[in-house]
Amino acid sequence: MKKHNRGSIPPEAIIPLGILAVIILGIVSLWLVIFAGTPVGAGGNVGKVMLVIRANIGFWIVLCAGIGFGFYRKLTNPEEFTWAELPIQLAATNLSVVLLFFLFFSTSAKLSDTEILNGYVTGAEYYEAWTERVETKECKGYDDKGRCKGYRTKVSYVHHPPEWGQLTTVGDVSIDGGLYQKFVRYFGNEKKENIYRPNQSSFGDGDKFYVTFDSSWHEIIPASRQNWYVNYLRASDSIEKVKGGTQIYKDLLRPYPTVYYGNYGEIEFDRVVEAGVSLPVNWKNDVDKTLDKALTSLGRQKQVNILVYAVNTADQGFVHALEEAWVKGKKNDVIVVIGVSEFPKVSFAYIMAWTKIEEFPLNLRNRILGIGDISDGKAFANIITEEISKPPVEGGFERRPMADFEYLIADIRLPWWCQLIIVLVGGGISWVVSVLMINNQTKNYTNKKFRYS
Repeated sequence: MKKHNRGSIPPEAIIPLGILAVIILGIVSLWLVIFAGTPVGAGGNVGKVMLVIRANIGFWIVLCAGIGFGFYRKLTNPEEFTWAELPIQLAATNLSVVLLFFLFFSTSAKLSDTEILNGYVTGAEYYEAWTERVETKECKGYDDKGRCKGYRTKVSYVHHPPEWGQLTTVGDVSIDGGLYQKFVRYFGNEKKENIYRPNQSSFGDGDKFYVTFDSSWHEIIPASRQNWYVNYLRASDSIEKVKGGTQIYKDLLRPYPTVYYGNYGEIEFDRVVEAGVSLPVNWKNDVDKTLDKALTSLGRQKQVNILVYAVNTADQGFVHALEEAWVKGKKNDVIVVIGVSEFPKVSFAYIMAWTKIEEFPLNLRNRILGIGDISDGKAFANIITEEISKPPVEGGFERRPMADFEYLIADIRLPWWCQLIIVLVGGGISWVVSVLMINNQTKNYTNKKFRYS
């Protein structure tokens, strides 16, 4: 008598279903690569990575190898070859190659990067713990033909732990109960929402509590979040070739700041970077808070992030070293570099930004140099936000989309060892699938009818 685990799929169905899954996934992955960048292809970051994969000759070499193995079988084993098996050959090869390319391009080629998105906290929520009653049917046993002889109902209980969340205009994030209570005290408008759950077995729990931001009563809480994106500039060989000028200023180069955990969760971001200079604390706080508040609206309106890089040098050659170290910043950055060897006097100003408006960095630089003395941190920060806020036709900031840099795709290459691994793995999978088919390991399954009883 055949024995199956409860809820299992009959053995004769596993291989055909596996073959079907491989074919579907293989076709989907091939479609995503071939039609990347078109209306019928994948969009967003996946589409950008697929464009890079498509531009690499290694992908097409391994794909052609899979086709070659298929036709080799046709020539050497015509009596065992069926055209229905060729899609299995190609799908398995293509799926493995696309996955490997995607993995290596996201890690080894510096194609992935993070930008800072800016907004504000809109509220917080708390879901109580609750218990769910779950009924499942399980087979009592199978007969000689693999058919179930009867079912019995099994009852189990699933505990759902409490959940707390922070809501912002740039994405939601899980928090703990202590931080939720902090928001309750700050907003002071907690409400309860009764949630009906048809399978709930516990009583007096499972409901939702929440607080919301009200602009007429509450001071806005700025929020910054890191967001993954595809950066052609960072991964391009052309950009890499111009490197080598950072050694002179290495003591003045600082790492790009990151979002960190502050008073209201992991939404804090320091907007003033000090390099060899110690700025007054009050001045830094004024600049940081003024920029944070402005970015609660500008962050979405202009898709922008703002940084001030204060450096202890009057040598403007430093900005080229910073451009090299930071690859001119993230795609949404406006980085204001100021030489302040004698604070509050500014010896030079330089604006680093990927923008379509050529007048923008010039106008902002001239306004900063025009005041000369930047002892008033709020006034200095307001100059920055005023210039960014202007419409593009008046010289305001307009971010350049990453699509403008797709010409760099041809320069993006994986390290040789990654290419070697992909060729060996992809070629090996093609060979294994081909051998299995030559030995007729799949034919019995592709020709067999199966059904569930």
